[in-house]
Amino acid sequence: MDICQETWLAIARGLHRLDDPAAFAPWAYRIATRKAADWTRGRVRDRRLTDAPSPSASSPPSDDTERVREAIGRLPPERRAILSMHYADGLALTHIAQALQVPVGTVKSRLHAARAELKRVLEQSEPNHERSTEGSTP
Repeated sequence: MDICQETWLAIARGLHRLDDPAAFAPWAYRIATRKAADWTRGRVRDRRLTDAPSPSASSPPSDDTERVREAIGRLPPERRAILSMHYADGLALTHIAQALQVPVGTVKSRLHAARAELKRVLEQSEPNHERSTEGSTP
């Protein structure tokens, strides 16, 4: 809720600088992404200082959806953000590029890297991980 409030305040304060109303969505996502990243950095810093691993973190997920959610939660914030923007929010690659202020090709490569890392995390969390990695090269 705090991130949402901070985001809308930043949008309201900066609205006079937005030249093209059609660019509102990517512009707003860029602000939201930065606010969320700031919050995440602070949260990670606080966790490192105070949190110990919880027993529930090692328990097996109840179903595939929960397993994917947990795996996404283990990704770096930048990877989680690009996956969320594309799959959860349904943003087109061009809108993500505008929001992140990067070329579309960069969005494609980051999305590819995020998917690959998600796959790696999911494979590592498989109960039979030892069997699936036999015979593979490091």
